[in-house]
Amino acid sequence: QGHDVWALTRSAERAQLLSESGILPIQGDVCDPSSLTKLPSCDTLLYAVGFDRSSGRTQQEVSVQGVQNVIDAVTGRCGRLI
Repeated sequence: QGHDVWALTRSAERAQLLSESGILPIQGDVCDPSSLTKLPSCDTLLYAVGFDRSSGRTQQEVSVQGVQNVIDAVTGRCGRLI
């Protein structure tokens, strides 16, 4: 429908795959607020972050603090968060 679709990923390799699929990648980590500064303004943000045991992060860090970090990064610039 002509919408821009962005995706946040921690890995450069995944960013390349996303780009090849027509998705605009942003490299960052929901557990690192300083890496979220490039999140764009949006109508809808879908938070669909899976728990990666190899990341060295706890499930609470990803599922609770990660959500809060994203909310903080897009406050006032996002229509709705799903």
